Amino acid sequence: MGQEGALPPGTALMFKRYRAWSKTWEHDHCLFCFAKFMDPNFSEAHRRFIEEHDNVLSEGYTTIDEHPRGADYHWVCAQCVEDFVEEFELRVDDGPAGVSR
Repeated sequence: MGQEGALPPGTALMFKRYRAWSKTWEHDHCLFCFAKFMDPNFSEAHRRFIEEHDNVLSEGYTTIDEHPRGADYHWVCAQCVEDFVEEFELRVDDGPAGVSR
């Protein structure tokens, strides 16, 4: 589905808490499964929404400074990192997926 253009082989990902980029860019989606990432500190409404929807994520794996688009540009959920780490030759830290390459 084109993820190889966004995450070429050897892309490094870091596990961290999602933070909104701006007032107009306040959520992201997993590059693979499109799970939603939201920042619970963005607003009270966002915090409530996350609490009420257990499928909304507030942390995951993201690109770092060395990526052409920079840090925190692309997000990947823990399950998709586990599923695609080898296929996409990702370099990831030891987050909850327990994957380290």
